[in-house]
Amino acid sequence: MCSHVVGEIIFLLFIWIKAFYLVTLKPQIGVFILMIMRKLLLLFIFIMGGVFANSASAAQITMHIVKDGAAGSGATYVPPRPWYITQDDYVLTLPAFEDDFTLELRDEDDTVVYSTLVPAGTTQVVLPSTLSGDFELRLVADTYYYIGYISF
Repeated sequence: MCSHVVGEIIFLLFIWIKAFYLVTLKPQIGVFILMIMRKLLLLFIFIMGGVFANSASAAQITMHIVKDGAAGSGATYVPPRPWYITQDDYVLTLPAFEDDFTLELRDEDDTVVYSTLVPAGTTQVVLPSTLSGDFELRLVADTYYYIGYISF
């Protein structure tokens, strides 16, 4: 468990103890504080439940576009927002593309370690379980490619 999560839990326990102390001294103020603390505790449980549920399963890989050529064409090029691929062990889940792509994994020396064709409309790619380490992930098209980083 992260240290900041432990700190949040200790802080909430301290506030609860103080609220119970106020209930015994000044019931009107203490009841009001207990109502607020109950709401804060439920909110904390809701947020932390989502954090732990997401951290246990899949990771997201941020993909950015790299466009080759067309530097002197005079046209203004605005890159699209990055999009994400979900990695769950050796299974990649990606959006369905209209074009075929070549998926490449490159090591730190820029050597292609693994390559496969991703047909149009494909939403899942299973990578070999023999891969380990950090790789640059590329989805290559004709004049551009998307780039991200992946670890096993």
